[in-house]
This record gives sequence, C-alpha cells and structure tokens, in this order.
Amino acid sequence: MKISIISKDNDFVFAQWQDGTMPMRGHIPVELVMGDEVSDEAMSLAIPYGVDWAFFLEGAIGNATPERVAECLRNAGLWTLQDVMKNPAAVRGALMQAYSMDFQTILKLAKDSGGK
Repeated sequence: MKISIISKDNDFVFAQWQDGTMPMRGHIPVELVMGDEVSDEAMSLAIPYGVDWAFFLEGAIGNATPERVAECLRNAGLWTLQDVMKNPAAVRGALMQAYSMDFQTILKLAKDSGGK
C-alpha cells in the first residue's frame, strides 16, 4: 500500500493513505515501511488516528431518504433553482435537518469517542 509520511520518529511513522475512497491516518512501526510503501498485510498493525466517524455516526444520523430531504427543502421555502441559488444557507440548514446533523451532534460524538 502506498502511504504519505507526515512525520517520523525512531519507532513509528505517522502516515496517511487511502482505504478505497476513505482517507486514513495512523502510526505504523518504522520497520514495516519501505520508502513510501507498506505491505497490505502489515497495514493491520497501523495504530489508527482520529475519530472513527462512521462508527460513531451509526445511529446518530436521521432517516435521510430523498423524500425527507425534499420535505426539508420545501419546508425551508426552497422550491426552485432560483430559490436554491438565492439562499445556499437555507439549503445547508435543510440538509442538516434532514440528516439530524449539526455541529453540536458532531462535537458530542467526538467527545464520546474520547477525543482521539
């Protein structure tokens, strides 16, 4: 697996890589790193960095179906392309409402994760 090294000390490299389309970061034992490559098998030894958002968002996101998003858009007065172009903040608000997601939810999830 190709990695981008962010920093390095005697024992570990702190690196970023792609797992499919998901950017990942973690600490990898330096002896497993060959230039900017780590074997796929050795990647299981990487110590993950950051909040596992997918895990913590599970069950926290509302039931955002296309119909629910449409309902929230219309409730926000967004009926036409012109409405959307005139009021992008209302679009963001409608999407947040449809997903039941806002800054406070993300902050709580991050705190519940231990802040890692």
